[in-house]
Amino acid sequence: MLVMSGCDGATPSGDAPVAPSPSSSLPPVTTPASVSSSAPTSSTAATRVTKVFDAEAMQKSVRTILTEEYLVEDVRSVTCPPGRRVEVDSTFECTAQIGGEPKTVPITVTSEKGDYQVGMPS
Repeated sequence: MLVMSGCDGATPSGDAPVAPSPSSSLPPVTTPASVSSSAPTSSTAATRVTKVFDAEAMQKSVRTILTEEYLVEDVRSVTCPPGRRVEVDSTFECTAQIGGEPKTVPITVTSEKGDYQVGMPS
């Protein structure tokens, strides 16, 4: 698995590898996420901020990881669900079209900053 970051707006970096799977020693890659907030009910109410991943940025990053790091051939597209919250230990799936077949790509959120792991497609 590859650790990804989704909230700090940085570009891919050359940081040291973070807990790669036994078959891979890939460095982390950073992707931006968006932040949305609900409107307060009064002027004195605290604004509650909910971080969500930027699905388009995640799709691009997952596709790049699959093709350039995991060396998966014929990745035609990647679709990730919109509006996924940045919640530690939550999991969801993106779908990659590989060789004309839909494949599931597991995503696991690893930090409140928006770091996430991208698993191999199955």
